[in-house]
Parts: sequence; structure tokens; C-alpha cells
Amino acid sequence: MAKTMSALHRIEAKVLASTRKAVALRQKRIAKAMFEIAEMMSAFASVLPDNKVIGFFGPECGLPRSDVRTYLKLAKLSHEDRGSIRKNVASFSTLKALVQVKPEARDEAMQRMAKGTRLGPVDITRIQRDQRLASIGADVLKTKQEASFFTRQARKPVNNIRDFRSRFTEFALSLEEFYFAHLDKFDDMSDAERTAFDQQCAEFKRTAAEALTQFEAIFDVSNLPGIWEQDCYTGMRESNRLARAYHALCDIAKGLFEPWSQGEDGERPGGISAGFVDPYYLDALLWLCGQPTHLNANSSIRPVPSSGEAPSVMPSTRLRSIELCAGAGGQALGLHSAGFDAQVLFERDKDAVATLRQNDWLGEVVAADIKQVDFSRYKDVDLIAGGVPCPGHSNAGKRKGRDDERDLFMEAVGIVGTVRPKAFFFENVKGFNEKPNADYRAELHGMLTDLGYDSRVFAFTGADLGLPQLRPRIALIGFRDGRMRDFHMPPIFPEWASTVGSAIGDLVRANGWEHADAWIEKANRLAPTILGGSHKSNATGFTTNYSKETMEALQLDPTRIADQAPPKGHPADAPFALTHAMAARMQAFPDDWNFHGNLQAKKRQIGNALPPIMARAVGLAIYSALTGEKFDYEQALQMPIVRSETLTQWRDRVGLNGGSRRYHHSQAAELEIQEAGDMGADWDALRA
Repeated sequence: MAKTMSALHRIEAKVLASTRKAVALRQKRIAKAMFEIAEMMSAFASVLPDNKVIGFFGPECGLPRSDVRTYLKLAKLSHEDRGSIRKNVASFSTLKALVQVKPEARDEAMQRMAKGTRLGPVDITRIQRDQRLASIGADVLKTKQEASFFTRQARKPVNNIRDFRSRFTEFALSLEEFYFAHLDKFDDMSDAERTAFDQQCAEFKRTAAEALTQFEAIFDVSNLPGIWEQDCYTGMRESNRLARAYHALCDIAKGLFEPWSQGEDGERPGGISAGFVDPYYLDALLWLCGQPTHLNANSSIRPVPSSGEAPSVMPSTRLRSIELCAGAGGQALGLHSAGFDAQVLFERDKDAVATLRQNDWLGEVVAADIKQVDFSRYKDVDLIAGGVPCPGHSNAGKRKGRDDERDLFMEAVGIVGTVRPKAFFFENVKGFNEKPNADYRAELHGMLTDLGYDSRVFAFTGADLGLPQLRPRIALIGFRDGRMRDFHMPPIFPEWASTVGSAIGDLVRANGWEHADAWIEKANRLAPTILGGSHKSNATGFTTNYSKETMEALQLDPTRIADQAPPKGHPADAPFALTHAMAARMQAFPDDWNFHGNLQAKKRQIGNALPPIMARAVGLAIYSALTGEKFDYEQALQMPIVRSETLTQWRDRVGLNGGSRRYHHSQAAELEIQEAGDMGADWDALRA
């Protein structure tokens, strides 16, 4: 028995020794690779600014930004220091600690490691702390650490807000319950009910006074905007909603339960009787406490659902967006279905503008070159999106890239810097993500990093969402405030695979072509990507010479566009051309979406659009990252597209027949307020 145990121990020792050797070898390989990356970055850092280096090695190479900064610091050390670190450091965490501490602490740590002492990140930090303690004394160090602690706390109001919410959320929810309980029977109470009612109001008054005291300790109330600078009907900036919450607490602490909208000596619209809780005050207080509200569907703050909550199929509230280079509205239509209401849509092509205005009302349409627009008025929206012009990156073009005068990506980055949205989503052709544009992407990522945004380029394909064409696209997506870590591209659904025949078969047989069913069976594959071309393009079909043979194999004429489906008597094997309606169906536009313009103008609008279902899928993922709401994508993306009223329908409904401009529930409130006076609209009728 003893011999057996001895043999087992020898085997175990041998295995452990072998494993130790293998681990050491692999650590050396890791260290070698780590320093090779550092040398590459050092070469870049010697000729490029840091933001471009971070933009390339981060989003392009997939390194976390903090790691890139560590490598940059390593690259800036002397050659001698780098060599010494390379000999003694085998883990990235230790490397990171060494480059972050002061030179004196790094030197001492390296001396210890050279003598065989193994140091980790905590050990290296302690060396720096001990050196500092020795130089200034324990009492001085303690005083400085305490001062630093209180400074950090003052810079983190989120901790105070959490405390506020833990104390006063019940107050806000009770106020909401009180509002609905007495909404219809305030004047029909018994004496006992009236006594209980008055006691509840007194309790609200007392609690509001406590909440007001804590609110004023957290926020600088002297710089809050005016309470009615934005209207409640269409969404507000957070600063305005905060101001309204402050005024709500001030009034309720006085026993006044509705806002003062007149002058100081004016009467309140509903008198001063306690018991009428203004719904917009209630909305602001619920928002302040992180609670959803049934009173204003435009609240942009929503608590994260619990892990046990079933995924949503439709967004539970509405967020605000701005659309750049909106085209025919494909991306805007998809984002509208994903929970975003466009404050304004910018488009300079007159035919596309007409298309946007004659279909669903997705927001105010402004016919303008985005280079000429002052975007400072649109600050703090949730999302900026758009199909930023991309002919310089297209495989179908001359690939001028950044040198193409039509490229507006740099302009879009500038707009992001002005507006400061919570997120942005710019779609482009797949050529944007290819090798020749790596330096351009790195520059864009670097600029966005300087603006405080994390950004990445994602590839996605229309065929994965059931389109009858390949439609490869890329999405440049970014978030501020660290929300990129919560973003995930939507799932794909290969089982939704479609074919050209199944997608447009009913349109092909519309004129009674006898061989339509045979063609549908033959067209049992995907089409190449539908293309629109630029204003400079002379192509008369929806494709290029690169995919001509594929279109011909589908019995489709790639050289022209038809004005109607094949008629009766059309030969069985003769090719026919796609109509605008067929191409729009392949792009997943609603069948009743009307395109304005001549043959080429319609072709551009249809072929250049981001299909609504692709925009909807990415939009839901962005919405989820911003709000925490999770979606059942399989169900959500098969729901009918969310439609809005047309301008005519909306005007008929609200009785607004005069005026030279348009208004709509999805339009920006600040536009309504600031421009109402000179638009000639019946403002009272609108607000009613």
C-alpha cells in the first residue's frame, strides 16, 4: 500500500512539475505577444496623435480602451525601462500597475522583481503608498485622503439620488395612487372620506417638504430652467423635467397641488384647493424617483426590468431622435417602430423631401443641407441616426472614400458633438468597413473618443432578417456615459430566409401573366443587393454589372425599370424588369408607401434606403441599451410596422386647417413652442 501511494505521489509531482513548466512557457508567450503589441503601438504613437491610435487599436482591433491607454503609457517609457519590464513582467495586470504608478515606485518594484520577488498589482500600489507615506507623514496623508473622499462624493450625485429615491419613491407612488383614486369623485365625498382625504394631503405636504430639503442639497436649483420652457405633450429635456419636479415639491410642500402658470399674483387655473394633483407634476416626480408613468408616454427614463420580467414585444415608452439624410424614410420608419419619435428629419433632395411629407408623419421634415444647420437647438435627444452619404465607400463606385466631396461622416461627428445625444446610429455600405478605409475609421473613432463616446462598427445583413436580397450593411454605433457595454446587436434569423419569387410573386402576377407561378418556382433564391445609385449615376436598373448575371439567372432584366408587371402573353422565358413597387417590397417598405419624383429619383430613394426591418432591429437593440428594457426579437420583428398618421389625417383629426407649417404629436416640443408664433397655426386648437 505504501509503495502504491509513493508511486502515486511521484506521478503527481511529475505532472505538477510538467504543468508548472508549461504554464511558465505560456506566460512567456503571453508576455512576448503583449510587448509585441506595445511595440506596434509605440510605432503608431510616434507619428499619430493619441486619439487616432486609441481609435484604431480600440474599435478596430477590439482592445478595451483602458488597455490601449496602458500600452500607450508603456510606449512612452524609456527603452531601458521597457526592456527591464519585459524581463520581469508576465501578466497584463502587473504591467498595467507598473505603468500607472510614479517612476520612483516603478523603480523600486522593478528592483524587487529583479531579485526574484513576485509582485502583483496590489503590491505595486502599496509600494507607491508606502513611499508617499514616508515622504509626507501619516497625519498629512490621512487628511488628504479624507479631503479627496469628500470631493469624490460631491462629484457623484448618483449616490445622493439613490438615497433620495430610497426615501421618497413610496411618496411618489402614493401620490400617483391618490391621483387616480380621486380623479372623478373629488366633489362627491362623505364627511369621513373628506377627513381621510385632508389627512392624506397633510401627509403629502409634510413629506414633500422633507423631499424638497434633500433635493436642494443635491441639485443647484438656481440654474434650473423655466418650468414651462418645454411642453409635456411631446417629451422634455431632463433639465426641464428636473425643474418641473422641483416646482412640484415646492408647491406640494405648501399644500398646493397644481402648477402656477400665471404671474405671481395671478389665479391658478383650478383654484388653490388641495386635492387636484396636476398630472405633469406627478409625471415629473415619478420620473425623479425612477418610476414609469402612465401620464406621459415620452419619459426617457425607465427603470431596468427585473430579470424575471418577460421580454417585451413593443417598446413601453417613447424616446426622441433626430434623423440626418433621411432619404425616403426607411431608417426613420424602422426606428419609429422601435420606439423613437423623430423630433426632426433632415433631407436636402427635393424628391425625397416630398416623399417624406406625403406618407406617414414621422416628424418635422426640414429640406436643408446639414452643413448649413445650427444643431445647437436640438441638444440632449436620445438618438441621432441617419444614412450618411457613402458613395465614396461603395463597391459599386470609384472608392474615393474620405476624398469624396459627398462624404458627410466628419460632418455627422461634428453634429454629435453639438447635440450630445445619448447614442448615435449611422448606417453605411459594407465597403466602409474594409481595409482601405481603416485609417479613416480610426480617425472617426478618435474624434468620437475625444467627445466622450465609445463607438464600434457592426456588420449586419438584410437576408438574416428575411429580406429576399443580401443587403450587407454596416452600422457605426456609439454611446456616451458607458452605455456601450449594455449594447448587443440584435439576433439573426436564418430560418426566415426568403426568395425573390416568394417576396414579389403576387406583384409579378398582378397583370395576369400566365407563367407567373412557374417564374415564382424558378426564382427560388436571393437577389443581389438592390442599388439606388447617386445623382451622378447613369444606371437605369436596380443593379450593376457586377451582379448582372445573377439578375439574369432570375429572369430579371438588370438594365431597366418597368412601369408595370409582365402582361398577359409575355413569353415564358423572356426576362422582365422590376417595377418600383417590386423593388420597394424587396426593401420591406409598406406597399402603400408612395415615392415622389421621376424614374431615376424613385430608384435612388428605394435602392439607397436602409430597409425598415433592419433599422427596427438595430433600433430595438439601441433602445434596450438606453432603457434596460429587453425584447423578444423573434416576435417584435414580426409585428406589423408601427404606422403614424399622414399630415392630412392628422390635420383633419385636430381640426387644424390653417397655417403654413405642420405640427404633429411626434414633433419636437421646442420647435412647437419657439416657432408657433410665426407659423400662423391655431395654437390653442393644437394644444386642446
